[in-house]
Amino acid sequence: MAARSTDKYEQARNKVAKFINAPNSENIVFVRGTTEGINLIAHTFAQKYLLEGDNVIVSTLDHHANIVPWQSMCKEKKAELRAIPIDKNGDLILSDFERLITPKTKFVSVGHVNNTFGTINDVKTIIQIAHSHGIPVLLDGAQSVAHTKIDVQDLDCDFFVFSGHKIYGPSGIGAVYGKKEWLEKLPHWQGGGNMIKDVTIEKTEFNAPPARFEAGTPNIADAIGLGYALDFVSRKEDYIKGKNFTPSSTAPEVEYSLGDVDLTDVEIKLENAILGDTEGITIDSDTYGDLKKILVNGNKKTISDSTVTGRYFTLNGGIEFEVKDLTLDGNNSTGGIEIQSGFTSTATFNNVTFQELKADNGGAIYVAGGTLKFSGTNTFTENSATNGGAIYISGLDGITFSDSSKFTTNSADLGGALYFANSLGTTTIDVNSNVTFTSNKATDGGTIYISGGTINIHSDISGEASNNGGAVYVSSRGTAN
Repeated sequence: MAARSTDKYEQARNKVAKFINAPNSENIVFVRGTTEGINLIAHTFAQKYLLEGDNVIVSTLDHHANIVPWQSMCKEKKAELRAIPIDKNGDLILSDFERLITPKTKFVSVGHVNNTFGTINDVKTIIQIAHSHGIPVLLDGAQSVAHTKIDVQDLDCDFFVFSGHKIYGPSGIGAVYGKKEWLEKLPHWQGGGNMIKDVTIEKTEFNAPPARFEAGTPNIADAIGLGYALDFVSRKEDYIKGKNFTPSSTAPEVEYSLGDVDLTDVEIKLENAILGDTEGITIDSDTYGDLKKILVNGNKKTISDSTVTGRYFTLNGGIEFEVKDLTLDGNNSTGGIEIQSGFTSTATFNNVTFQELKADNGGAIYVAGGTLKFSGTNTFTENSATNGGAIYISGLDGITFSDSSKFTTNSADLGGALYFANSLGTTTIDVNSNVTFTSNKATDGGTIYISGGTINIHSDISGEASNNGGAVYVSSRGTAN
């Protein structure tokens, strides 16, 4: 349960990053909302950089949540708080903004959209002016995040904050985006919990961002809820590239033939199947559960696209998923299939070739839920990962190798071909006599590494390990027969 909760929490962070086009999920810090996010930046920045006689600039149009934190820090540091004035139309007077800037100006914090009048501030100009003086900028995005497409890289803001309840998510959750160089420079705000790396009576070593700013028990449930809210909003957006498949949401089964589709140029919508620009196809039926099955018929085609930086397929929810007659070639850079902890149905692979797929865990397949079935002849060749060169298995309901699967020259640190995590508990996995393992390599467990659960092996195994377990390594928590 803990592992699945952590997976979901980090998936939510990924969703926030993708929604606002942050470079990486490590740019995202979860907070209680916009107000706490501004307080976080105001306190940490002022603690390190604000000196007596300095000034901070906000605007007359700002919500008081963007005024009070800076007002408090300026009072504490004996600095000055300045405000950009507005004209008779309720627009910020940017010429006056430039006049407010002095060599003592250390920070600019303004609202993206006004909460009373709906004024959309010219924040790109504000950011450009501030940056020309070497001044960082925070945008209060509470009112803009649900009403305009946010691209923090295009805006070039240093920080962006918003609240979940402003975009159909739960209350009490929000996010701070920060440029990597700023998050790394800012000190911690609160202490305790996962924000520490090591503690002694003499000193404390803090974790790197974003964990450094997430003290205490994380708000896991609401963060996950925020992620699903962003999924909902994303589905309503109209920027769809290439082909758009939209069968009825009540259709009992959908068959999609890949043909010659370029995964980076197409967004596929099967009510809940989305293809991102660089992240492959995500199939998530948690929100729309009417589709009962998705069949991906590769028609003996090969998917080989090095521009896909994640995995070719990611599955979540209670939908039946089948892949047949398809080759996934990762060019030693792209992962194969991720089956997330929320997946509660069956994924079936029939005559699928997984080759040169690469990921942190499970180069070809990472599974954390549901049931796996292999039929026909499935081939795993030259896949690589840190754990489980071909397949990483954690927390699933069951797995059946009833086919003639072939695992050849896969490699990993732990489990050249297969890695069974300790979260398997009492799950038993049977590998029949038709499954073959040849020339797989690892540091420990040349072919199979078992950290938990029970595996019954009915086939011959060859493997090579530079440390322990040339063919199979079994920890104290696992059992192999």
